[in-house]
Amino acid sequence: DGYRGMPRIKPPFPAQAGLWNKPTNVNNVESYANAPMIMRNGAHWWSSVSDAKEKGTKMFTFSGSVNWAGCVEVPFGATIGHVIDQWCGGMREGRTLKGFQGADFITNDELITSQCDVLIPAAMEGQLTERNAPHIKAKLIVEGANGPTTTDADDILNEMGVMIVPDILANAGGVTVSYFEWVQGLNSFFWDEAEVVRQLSNIMVKAYGEVAHMVEEQRVDMRTAAQMVAIKRVADALTIRGIYP
Repeated sequence: DGYRGMPRIKPPFPAQAGLWNKPTNVNNVESYANAPMIMRNGAHWWSSVSDAKEKGTKMFTFSGSVNWAGCVEVPFGATIGHVIDQWCGGMREGRTLKGFQGADFITNDELITSQCDVLIPAAMEGQLTERNAPHIKAKLIVEGANGPTTTDADDILNEMGVMIVPDILANAGGVTVSYFEWVQGLNSFFWDEAEVVRQLSNIMVKAYGEVAHMVEEQRVDMRTAAQMVAIKRVADALTIRGIYP
C-alpha cells in the first residue's frame, strides 16, 4: 500500500487491509522472501548453501557503528565478525567490536603476545615496544604497517633471535604498484590484473632475494640488510652516472 511494512497501531490492521488493500501478513517476511528462490532452484540448491549443520541463509539488519548499515542475507554458520567485515565494510574509525557470543575479548597486548608462529603488525606504527617485545612468542614478524616496531623493540627482538621482515621490504608492494601506474600513464599502457601481479611478483621476489643474500654475506639482521641494499643501489647509480644527472 505504499507504506513501510510495519504493523499499524490503528485499524485497519494489515491482516485486514494491507498490500493492495488485501489481508496481509507482515510476519515471517524472511521466510516468504526465501520461498521464490527455493521454488525456482529447488531444495537441493537451498541445502547446498551454508555449512553442513545449518542449511540456508539468514537475514540480518545492521546499524550503528558499522560503515555500511542495512539488511544483508548471509549463509548460516557465518560469524558476526566475518559478516561485519565482508558485508558491512567493517567498524567505523575509533569503534571496536566486542562482547558477542562465541568469542573471547582480548586486549591488543594480549593479541601481540599470543602464542603464534608468525606475527604481522599491519595497522599502526609503534605497536611493538620495549614493554611488550620481551613477551612476543612469534618466531617471525612481517611488518605490514609502516614502522610498527620501535628501535628499542627491534634490538630486543633481534637479541631474542626473532626474524623480522622489515616494512621497507614487506609492505613495498603498494608503492611498487603505484610506480606501475606511473609507468603505464607515461607509456599509455593498460595492464590487466594478471600482468600487474606478474610484474609485482618479479620485483618483490628479486628484492627479497637480494636482502636475504646481504643478510648471509654481512651477517646482519634483515632491516640493516635492506637498508644496505637500498644505499648500495643509490651509490652504484651515482658511480655509473657520474656528476651529471
